[in-house]
Amino acid sequence: MKQPIRRILLLCCTCAAIFFFIAAYQFVLWRQFKNEYEKAMGIIVKNKIDKKRKFYPVIRFKTLDNQKVTFTATQLSSKMKYNEGDTISVYYDLLNADDVHIAGDEYRGLLIFGLLSMLFAFIGGYGFWYILQLNQERKELIFSGKILSAKVIGIKNDTILGGLIKTYQIVCEYENLSGEKQNYESQFFTQNPDNQFNNETIKVYLDKENPKIYFVDTSNFPKDSFLY
Repeated sequence: MKQPIRRILLLCCTCAAIFFFIAAYQFVLWRQFKNEYEKAMGIIVKNKIDKKRKFYPVIRFKTLDNQKVTFTATQLSSKMKYNEGDTISVYYDLLNADDVHIAGDEYRGLLIFGLLSMLFAFIGGYGFWYILQLNQERKELIFSGKILSAKVIGIKNDTILGGLIKTYQIVCEYENLSGEKQNYESQFFTQNPDNQFNNETIKVYLDKENPKIYFVDTSNFPKDSFLY
């Protein structure tokens, strides 16, 4: 898979857009619901129990014109959520008082899809922002960093996302004039770069103020071979 992390982030952004439009549609339905239904306070008359020990609260309430309505809620539970005499908010259709819904569920879809949209937008947006920042940092290192000529000593391989994606890194070693050696690792590849070397040395761009910040030069490798 070419640049799988970018593809995953793009998928997250796509999901965020889809969930956003679903949330917007749920909002329109909620506004329509609020216009067509009236809120009232009901009283739990009793709890019906079926053969599977599921509880259905029986609720009685008064409409605006003082009409008494008793209905059995369609929401069921394995535990008795309400006691007889408890009060509960309900919504009923102004044109059909027998069409009743327990309050609290009318904006559940809006809340769920809204939160999902924000979650995927954050993951996708932050991921792309991080990649842009990383690329900008690498450009600055290439422009103003200290250049080292390091010897390639091997390929490090690993897996991410529970073993779904196999990754590779070029490991190189630089020895200074004092004989001190320091290893550097390249960015991640999804294809083994072992057969793409033209020589045994590779450039490393080092931050002059912070030697822990560096970039192993992989500009000669195909972009679609990188993890992101």
